Amino acid sequence: MFAQDSQRRHVAIKLIPNKTDELHILKFLGRQSLETLKDNCIAPILEFLSIDGSNCCFVVMPRWGTDIHLPPPNTLRDVLQIIHSMLKGLAFLHRNNVLHRDTSMTNVLVNHFSSDIPSNNNPIRVKLRDSGHLLYALFDFDISIIVPADIKREEYRLPYTMSWWGWTRPYDTAQGEFDYDPFSFDVGCLGRVFCTPYQATGFANACTLSRSHGGPAIYLSTSPPARHSHSSRIGSRNLARRTSSDLTIRQIMHYTGLMTNMTDGNMYLLSLRGGGPYIESRPSLL
Repeated sequence: MFAQDSQRRHVAIKLIPNKTDELHILKFLGRQSLETLKDNCIAPILEFLSIDGSNCCFVVMPRWGTDIHLPPPNTLRDVLQIIHSMLKGLAFLHRNNVLHRDTSMTNVLVNHFSSDIPSNNNPIRVKLRDSGHLLYALFDFDISIIVPADIKREEYRLPYTMSWWGWTRPYDTAQGEFDYDPFSFDVGCLGRVFCTPYQATGFANACTLSRSHGGPAIYLSTSPPARHSHSSRIGSRNLARRTSSDLTIRQIMHYTGLMTNMTDGNMYLLSLRGGGPYIESRPSLL
């Protein structure tokens, strides 16, 4: 439900059952400073409104926008910002023993909205993205879990049936496993989430920065360069090779730093196959 509060701020209001992990997680997030949530790409919480005689409460959040790919990103930097933000959000949750369990593009918001149906050509959102002021944040914890603080993460498991929840899932329990590692599973979900728009559907066409705009052409690679075999493998089917979201963040930050040097006319490739991401440079064919 959307509304405006007494300060005329646009807000979103959600009814949450009491004594649930979702409310427990939201109250934990509500105790964090707005700056902490911003730095870690988590949608902020403004207020909790109790309901007398009810087993539910209202949670009030700022109204942010959906459809984060509208208008489509124009540069590789735009794509890396989305990837980086989602990884930061998941890493923050994992550091605090929260399993999201449903990471997807539909569960990411941006700090801009104009209507219920975002425009493919909204100039304000384009300006915000180009200036670095468009922020991305994870939200929606209705199937999330907060696990005990004293657990050993490398040994913590959930029953295989719980891996069937959510929209985008790796195949960690497709071979008859009785249980699974939910932290690794969360990271694997992100690997599949990234591959869908940035590789499998040919989204590279929307991420091409032509020379007429003063930069190189950007495409998606179908295979990782061998020299980056040490890079993070967030989507790897081999669980022993699948790295944490924190390590992947460090790789993404390194790659983001390379963006400032992409003015040499070469063709740069972002690969997510084999667990990526990887970036390599090749002579432009344009």
